[in-house]
Amino acid sequence: GPAVDTATVIDFAGIDEARVLGDPRGQWAAGATASSEYGNDRYNARQATGAPNVAVYSDNPNAWCHSGRSVPEEWLEVSFAKPVRATELRVRQTFTPGTIGKIEAFGAGGRTQVLWQGTDPNTYPANRIAWFVLRFPAPPFAVDRVRLTLNIGAKAGWKQIDAVQLVGDAP
Repeated sequence: GPAVDTATVIDFAGIDEARVLGDPRGQWAAGATASSEYGNDRYNARQATGAPNVAVYSDNPNAWCHSGRSVPEEWLEVSFAKPVRATELRVRQTFTPGTIGKIEAFGAGGRTQVLWQGTDPNTYPANRIAWFVLRFPAPPFAVDRVRLTLNIGAKAGWKQIDAVQLVGDAP
């Protein structure tokens, strides 16, 4: 049969943060919820909204962090102000990168599509902020929410996400 379009995890070493920050086609998450939060104010899901505000690799209350309960997975769901024909997602991992295992897109009317599922192929250097970037064929609907599922047991330590950017054009 015909080849199936697939998503690609981009090598993080080729990601230029300055270009991400200045990308006119990118929009930062406007809202967020999560399966758990380490705190009600600090470390909560809302810390993953807006542009990055964690300066260095660290355990930082300005990023979302899961509660630390003993579960195999946790999720962070972010929403965007403008639904777009999405083709790329960029996640700024500011503590213990490399545990994202599934990314789902959502649109109006309950439409949903798994964009990617697997093991992050990147090998991240120690103690460094790292972007997880996924390029994918645009789903057949305008995307306004994305859910990231983390494999909590994949790496020891707290997993923290500072910002999520969706890239796409108006539908």
